[in-house]
Amino acid sequence: MESFYSSFEIPAFEPSIELGDGLIFMGSCFSDEMSKKAASSGLTVFSNPFGTVFHPLSIFKSISDALTDSIEVAFCQKDDIYFHWDSSGSIYGMTPNELKEKVLASRYNLKDKLKTAKYLFLTFGTARAHYLQNLDFPVANCHKMPRNLFVEKQSNADEIFTTFQIIHKQLLDYNPSLQIVLTVSPVRHLRDGFIENNRSKAKLILACEQMEKLQNVRYFPVYEWVVDSLRDYRFYKEDGVHPNALAIQFIWKKLERCLFKADTIEIMQQVRKVEQGLTHKVLYLESRQVKKHFETVQLQQQQLAKAYPAICWDSILGKNH
Repeated sequence: MESFYSSFEIPAFEPSIELGDGLIFMGSCFSDEMSKKAASSGLTVFSNPFGTVFHPLSIFKSISDALTDSIEVAFCQKDDIYFHWDSSGSIYGMTPNELKEKVLASRYNLKDKLKTAKYLFLTFGTARAHYLQNLDFPVANCHKMPRNLFVEKQSNADEIFTTFQIIHKQLLDYNPSLQIVLTVSPVRHLRDGFIENNRSKAKLILACEQMEKLQNVRYFPVYEWVVDSLRDYRFYKEDGVHPNALAIQFIWKKLERCLFKADTIEIMQQVRKVEQGLTHKVLYLESRQVKKHFETVQLQQQQLAKAYPAICWDSILGKNH
């Protein structure tokens, strides 16, 4: 693949990530892809407790609500289902109380994970925001409600940075050693238009430039690697918008080089081999050869677990049940 792209490198981040370190991923669908890679490598991952969220102000609000123990849950009803304005459609309830319990539980879990997390990864998707007519803050998801309920605005870099300053202080007051990594999603929001999408991404990049000047904050150039290094549709899914498995693997390798030491990467590779062995699709479960295969893989898993107790197997073993 080397002949098909130009590349650049960035200095390694410190402190490096070790097995057992808590990692939190929040933001757009690209953060989901990175969290899956991390989980399949045996890392301790907590991902998108409020579902996929694209706008930085919505991400910041979810963090602030968790850290301040907010019990306010603004919701809407569509047919017989209730949705939270600050969450994706994956967070819902059949009654207002059921929805509120889910949202408060997610806030509690996020606050709990933030206390001991080593790295918080925030992936921003768009600067385009939708404000409810009666709210002064953008919603995370419109939940397919009527368009006339919303006012569309483009958040500028200064507005995003000013809001982040407040969240940044809250985070470091709560967990002074927390490292924050900012990324801009390479997924294009073409429903906004090609020009509008690029302007939106530019605002996010400018905001990140200001934010990374703050303590414990770094920028990881996912957008630049995909757009400038992998500038070919062979690295996208059929929709021409979402990076495909090849591009995701490329970015994951960049993340490994930037945040992990060589010995940790080697262990992660062994974990991924076990994961592949456990999830290998077979036709004849009853066959002696298949049974021997799984016995061998399970033995490898047990040996790794004994040698490296900090490996998190929850996601990997869960796929095999």
